[in-house]
Amino acid sequence: MGAVSKSKMSEESDKPMKPAPSSARLPLMEMNSSGKKSERPTAGTAGTEDVELVHKIKHHDKFIRAVSKIQRALLLRDANLSYLEDGRVSAFYFQKWQLIEISSLFLSLLSLGLSVLEYEMEFSDHEHLHTKIILVIITSLTAILVCLNVLSYRAYLDYLKSRNIVGTSETVWSAGFGGQLLLEVLLTLPHPNLACFGVQMHVYNSIINATYIQRLNEIMNLLQLAKLAVVIRFVMVTSSFYDCSAQRVCSMYGIKPTYAFVIRSFMRKFSFRVVAISFLTSLFIFAYALRVAERPLVSILPPDQLTFDSFGDSLWGVVITMTTVGYGDYFPRTIIGRCITLAMCIWGVFNTSLGVISINKYLQLSFLENKAFSTVRRLLARNDMKKDAMTLIGRVAELMRRGKRVSDHQVFELRKYVNTFKEGRRGYESLRDEASNLSEEFQRQSVFILSEIRDYAQQQRKLAELFGNLEKKIKYFFEDEM
Repeated sequence: MGAVSKSKMSEESDKPMKPAPSSARLPLMEMNSSGKKSERPTAGTAGTEDVELVHKIKHHDKFIRAVSKIQRALLLRDANLSYLEDGRVSAFYFQKWQLIEISSLFLSLLSLGLSVLEYEMEFSDHEHLHTKIILVIITSLTAILVCLNVLSYRAYLDYLKSRNIVGTSETVWSAGFGGQLLLEVLLTLPHPNLACFGVQMHVYNSIINATYIQRLNEIMNLLQLAKLAVVIRFVMVTSSFYDCSAQRVCSMYGIKPTYAFVIRSFMRKFSFRVVAISFLTSLFIFAYALRVAERPLVSILPPDQLTFDSFGDSLWGVVITMTTVGYGDYFPRTIIGRCITLAMCIWGVFNTSLGVISINKYLQLSFLENKAFSTVRRLLARNDMKKDAMTLIGRVAELMRRGKRVSDHQVFELRKYVNTFKEGRRGYESLRDEASNLSEEFQRQSVFILSEIRDYAQQQRKLAELFGNLEKKIKYFFEDEM
């Protein structure tokens, strides 16, 4: 029996194991934090690869359901938008946009410089081959600038997407930038080119009662000055009032960080510098434009007439016009020159008024400077009052030492000293009252600043509580789905 039983046991051990009944293969049940039952597959139900695949699918589904619940809880209409902004991503897209603007600035200045050179060569009929080569280069640069304009708006749109201001499915046209892009392209396209090379127009001028020759590329040179807007935009984009942190601060206060905000900020901080640079820059731009517009008349006017043949004469005429002096020795005769002069007059009045305001603002004392000035005035008034008192006391003591009868002239002199002393004392008291008013104003300003700091701290606490609640909701949703 023992041998038979041993042989049977060995035969049974050699046979393959039968699968366990369905009751033995039931999945393990666990209770999660929300009180619901969740299944966890055992190691014996499938192979290692199948278990990992099942876990990946389940975790992916749970993540999608959790994200959808969070979006519904936060009332986000656009499922493509996130709630928070990634500062590193937005800074990357902003730097990309700045790089494109730097490239546009360089190409615009290069195109303008070549246009000036081409104008001088074409006007003097010098080496047509070199002039044509320069025109081809200018056309190529203009085509690249048009492409950079499109890339600039796309980079700016990507930056807005990174800040969650617009949806990820927005385009340049759907976001409302199509009109601005089309306008910039139209301003960039005019340039001197081969198609206009050698094309001349005979224009009649009623002022001099003569016909002069106007080259078409000269008009294109004037229209190309619109590319200088790229310089202004570059200054704004690269300023500290338009970077990522400044735009976040503007969003906190519910304002849009536009170019108008940057201009007002520049005028608030660098008012005199902005006015001086804009005035000097506009002098050379208007002088060049006026010279290009009026130079075709040089060949038909008498030699004794004052013309804009040289750049120095054009610059002198611009200075006299922009400063509203107007001697009348240099004046435009063509229609284009008069339009330029009209724009020059308007800009000159505007710039002059800004200069007066900037100088007035520069000469004003700040709050602390005004306080120091009042203190110095009060000290000087007290010293003057002491001198008047010493003079009065010394004069009275001198009269008492003489012991003689006081004459009317001496009485009049004493009254004059007394009045001088009273005026000095009244001035000192008024300055002291003014100082007390300044102290009260300083205290009021201090209280206002402290209240602003308290409000800011309260807002920070509310934001911390909001983020804490958001983190708890995220954990709750993930635990609910696990």
